[in-house]
Amino acid sequence: DLFRKAKDCDTCYSAFPDKIDPLKSDHGFDLCCPKIPDGKLDTLYPPEFISLSEIGDYRLSLEGIKITEKELFVTEDRVGIALDTIKLRANNRTVEETKFCTTPYNRLRDHVGFYCSLDKTLANGPLKLGSESRLVYVSNITTSNIIEQKLKQSRDALVTKIMNTKTFRLILLQHGIFEHGWMPFKQTVAEKNIFDADGLKLELLFAFIQPPLKISGYSFEKNPKTTPQQGISLKPMKHAVPAGAVYMFRISGEATASTIKTFVDNYDNGKIEKNTPYTKMGFNHVMLGNGYKL
Repeated sequence: DLFRKAKDCDTCYSAFPDKIDPLKSDHGFDLCCPKIPDGKLDTLYPPEFISLSEIGDYRLSLEGIKITEKELFVTEDRVGIALDTIKLRANNRTVEETKFCTTPYNRLRDHVGFYCSLDKTLANGPLKLGSESRLVYVSNITTSNIIEQKLKQSRDALVTKIMNTKTFRLILLQHGIFEHGWMPFKQTVAEKNIFDADGLKLELLFAFIQPPLKISGYSFEKNPKTTPQQGISLKPMKHAVPAGAVYMFRISGEATASTIKTFVDNYDNGKIEKNTPYTKMGFNHVMLGNGYKL
């Protein structure tokens, strides 16, 4: 939710919009447009990936944060070969003469890896991964949830800031598929930006999102005769709010410290549970950040 100018690295926050001729949303209330720096937007967006320590700084401050590393991978040329298709039909894997090529290949930096949880334990050490048998190195980590471990360190400070300002940011860590279009909560007052979330009345001040993503796919089941699925079917098309979207809310009406703390505990590094099938697939994962004093 911030842009960075290319020359002097000044920032422009979309959370402080300029009022223009009202634009109407599908929820009936006016929309605002952010004050955007000059230049092409493609060069002004913040990086797609930041570290956990940078997330900790970002969620407790509305000031610019210093990005230590923008690129997680390097591009290098890789030599490719072509197989003799005629001999291949006879199960003879032979390289076709003179058919060599080079192609760009993305490789993670040495200190970058994937963090995931597994149902089965893997032995530490080298492992071939995927259909192309890419070589990876597997190692155990000391905690089962690195993100929760990091965000928990600043959660009490976040609760204090939200109690003081009565505003907060809701940030999508994964794409969002919600019951109510692009809004994560249900609208309670017609044609107004008032929403209900676990007993809190929230007023939407601003939302910074990119165009929706169309998500679909095929549903494969190994034994369709014994399941409701009689064959291979196309999954319904869903419009998802892209990861990185930021919603700025103000807590309206009476809200006790206990209610606010419960809300933070439920939603910070949690999921919007209303759309259960997609939530279980990994969508709707959010974290919270502080707002500003109105």
